[in-house]
Amino acid sequence: MSNSEENLFNKTSDKSLVKDYPLLYNVLRKISTSLSQTLGPTCEVNIHDLRNPASSIVHIDNGHVTGRVEGDAIMDMTAILSNDRFDDDMLYNYTKKTTDGKVLKCFSILIRNDQGEIIGSFGMNFDLGKLLNAKTVIDEFTRGYELNSVSEDRPLVNESVVSILHQIIYNTIEEYGIAVSEMSKEDKIEIVHFLEEKQVFLIKGAINYVAETLNVSRFTIYNYLDEIRSRKNMK
Repeated sequence: MSNSEENLFNKTSDKSLVKDYPLLYNVLRKISTSLSQTLGPTCEVNIHDLRNPASSIVHIDNGHVTGRVEGDAIMDMTAILSNDRFDDDMLYNYTKKTTDGKVLKCFSILIRNDQGEIIGSFGMNFDLGKLLNAKTVIDEFTRGYELNSVSEDRPLVNESVVSILHQIIYNTIEEYGIAVSEMSKEDKIEIVHFLEEKQVFLIKGAINYVAETLNVSRFTIYNYLDEIRSRKNMK
């Protein structure tokens, strides 16, 4: 604790928050225990008797977060009181770093008696370490490149794409088991339907290549696609 913090309060006092305000202390102690047990071991909650700033902590749960125990001094009181966001005796949702590098998310509430004198404070320090590490892992795992749909007007990227397209169409016709010269209209529609489901026609040039392979015009392929989509809508 800095000298300026000590000057804010009496350096020595025989007063005790625990003895002088037992009902208040017991309520705060129960809230402290409830918060620390609910939020887990990374959540430190503390009660300070600010009339004894050099040994202000009268209760602390999960003190390992900051390495403090009962009887230790308050930290950062000057910074809290001088912060622009300090209002109505509260400063909440602020972060700070410990000397060993922990990032804490905190709140601090001052406690006054009936005469308006500051007698204590109630605060929380939540260690964000595991959450920040988890965020890093999640960000790294979810990062990727979006696979965009390819419009029909988009040119083929390279010759390998053309080769793959031709191979898909060739294998489809080959597996159908009927020579193109012997295929009926329904046979050809069935092949076009299969290729449509595989989104082959999203690649520029596919319509022309399928038309040439099936010995029909490109307009016939468009008609086949219209018929296929019409049948889908009727189902």
